[in-house]
Amino acid sequence: MTYSLTLRALCTRLVAGGAIAIAIASCSAIPGLGGGETPPGAPQLSAEERATAEGIVKGADEALAVNPKDKDALWDKLRALMELGRYEEALTTADAALAADPKSASVLVRKGTVLERLERPDEALAAYQEATKVRPSLDRAWAQAARLQGQKGQHAEALKSIDRALKLKPDDGDYLTRRGETLMQLKKPQDALKALDRVIELQPANGRALARRATALTQLKRYDDAVKSADAALELEADNVSAWLAKGDALRGLKKKEEAMAAYEKALELDPEFANTQKRIDQLKAEK
Repeated sequence: MTYSLTLRALCTRLVAGGAIAIAIASCSAIPGLGGGETPPGAPQLSAEERATAEGIVKGADEALAVNPKDKDALWDKLRALMELGRYEEALTTADAALAADPKSASVLVRKGTVLERLERPDEALAAYQEATKVRPSLDRAWAQAARLQGQKGQHAEALKSIDRALKLKPDDGDYLTRRGETLMQLKKPQDALKALDRVIELQPANGRALARRATALTQLKRYDDAVKSADAALELEADNVSAWLAKGDALRGLKKKEEAMAAYEKALELDPEFANTQKRIDQLKAEK
């Protein structure tokens, strides 16, 4: 029996037993079991799921002892190690998988995620960019590159990357929202608003997009509309810090100082470390 057939049987049992998180993480490489790329970050695993992940690592190691270049075993070991939060081992496994298959864009994306978890963003970005070269049709690689480029302040490059992702998936809400955020950084609020309006058309309950839309409207000095958009976001997510900040900015534009201060203080209460909240409060206090 081959390694993949053995793992297929295990994955089928995982799904049947309700261990969905680890099944998705460890089994999606097998044809017929579905699953695309999962977002960065390891979920909290139950004791049963953790034991299952460790079993998958053990099974993969047994297969690799026979054939160190077994691509299926390397892939599944990589994903299980990521689920377990064992990122240094995951990085070693990703490198081994790439040695066996240098053109694997999916492994490159996984390597980028691991490097981010290890707080090595420059190397992570390089991995995502390499994935776009290996497989230009992998939208997730473009989107991940755009996100890191934005974090590094490379907003023009981030726009190019997210536009490549959107060319592949034109109606992806996350990608459209990222485009809106990037355009605001480039001081193009009208273009940002178009992207964010499209997100809300597709996903009316997208709190992140509604909050970003409020920011774009404030940049356009459409303060009343900005307050409405922020309130719509807060109706969906009362703890949306970005929405409270956007509301505060819009109220400040309307010269409603006390209401703006209340919004900023709510944002500070929810997340004392959120960017520039205290600075906004101090600036507002200094205004006459």
